[in-house]
Amino acid sequence: MSYAEDLAALARYGKLRLASVIVAVGAWLAELLVGLAWLPFLAAAGWGFAGVFALLEARTQKRLGRDGDGSILYAVILFIIAAYFFVSASKG
Repeated sequence: MSYAEDLAALARYGKLRLASVIVAVGAWLAELLVGLAWLPFLAAAGWGFAGVFALLEARTQKRLGRDGDGSILYAVILFIIAAYFFVSASKG
């Protein structure tokens, strides 16, 4: 990929990560208000997808010659949050 394509991919992954976090927080808030049992699974999926997009963002940053360690740490934190939501949803 060229430098311009990598920059566009980096911006796209950042937007997708943000959209995933918005979906996760929205599902969590809806679960608090409505109380449907499947909404925490949607929140866990949102956090998990946000972690995947953060990893893709880190890979693109490394390809651009930047330090992607912050994005990797962010991905780990997002995966921990996703695991928490999944375990709490599984307990019922």
